[in-house]
Amino acid sequence: MTSPPDPTRTAPDGNRSAGSCDREVVDCGSWREVISAQLDGATTAAEDAALAAHLAGCPACAGHAGDLARLHRRLRVRPAEPVPDRAETILAAVVPVWRPRRRRVVTGLAAAAALAVVGVAAAVLTGGTGGTGAPPMLAVRDARVWPAPAGGMSVLTFTIDNRGGADDALVDVATDAARQVDLHTVRASVMRSVDEVVLSAGAAKRFAPTSSHVMLIDTTEALTPGAVVDVELRFALSPPITVRVPVAA
Repeated sequence: MTSPPDPTRTAPDGNRSAGSCDREVVDCGSWREVISAQLDGATTAAEDAALAAHLAGCPACAGHAGDLARLHRRLRVRPAEPVPDRAETILAAVVPVWRPRRRRVVTGLAAAAALAVVGVAAAVLTGGTGGTGAPPMLAVRDARVWPAPAGGMSVLTFTIDNRGGADDALVDVATDAARQVDLHTVRASVMRSVDEVVLSAGAAKRFAPTSSHVMLIDTTEALTPGAVVDVELRFALSPPITVRVPVAA
């Protein structure tokens, strides 16, 4: 930025007239650069003081400063031009990584009993899928649920040990802690919704955020550390297992 002219410098007396900028041709161009810089917040305290002294004795520059300030203010407060809403077009072009699906949650002793009967009957008729004739034998351990605000999302983590002789599969999860519960798996860093997670015979299956896991979507209340959530795990062959899951700290 051009340095402001020296406000103490004067022109010859014959060039001075009352109420006019006697150095407009020589100096006012530089002062108007200072005026513009001041509107942009790019002047120093010393430049501001020198400019104020000049404007006090130069009506032409003072009028220019006023006009420029009014234009600057109008440009800043002018309503923004309307922009078309392209959200739907953009979202339609994005390939979703996963789409949560609403699972039908059935509660009550009658539903649990019906699932148990179906599971036992299937195990007896098929001998499981492992081919040994022995049914699956499932046990759940190390269950935790992540903290979440009401209406938020959480992750349920746990391990299922299948000590039996046949494969089984986790096919559904029911809880009053969320309005929607989904089974997910992560492959190549992409999370996908799945209908079931296989539980191989003689193996332990860990459900964690980086692999297969359970998502609690739209929590019915805040999940705070120390609280306990009742969760029912449902399987293709075995009877349901109800677990009291603490909220992790």
